[in-house]
Amino acid sequence: TMGGQGANSREGNAFRIQDGTELMEYAFNSFTTVQPKRADDIPVIVSCGLEGDELKLVQAKNPAITVPHIGSLTADTPQESIELTMTVDVPAYVKAPVQAGDFLGTVTYSFEGTVLETVPLIADRSISAAGDVRSMLDRIMLRNVK
Repeated sequence: TMGGQGANSREGNAFRIQDGTELMEYAFNSFTTVQPKRADDIPVIVSCGLEGDELKLVQAKNPAITVPHIGSLTADTPQESIELTMTVDVPAYVKAPVQAGDFLGTVTYSFEGTVLETVPLIADRSISAAGDVRSMLDRIMLRNVK
């Protein structure tokens, strides 16, 4: 009735099952899921803050990355032997106030030059802004930091 393959529902269902099976076999033979190493506890200098001079950045999520079979990667490659390249991008310093959960950087996972996923890095705690004297001293000390 809907113009699909087969003379009746039974034959049409058989074709749909065959197509679905072929699609799943393609997916399992063409991709691998990898649990990459986390990029946590990355220190960042905080200027003009009250609660210390540094905070830590942590990943906003722990991704399971689906990797296509590219380059040297095949369906037979053990998951443990897949080495992803991790590139961390964070500022040299941030200016207070900072709230816990603020996005302050990224970590990018790639395999053989192909970017697979970029994950945000967030502040692990809040830091309030300091007064004028402390802020002025911090600005003087951080003039040469880029």
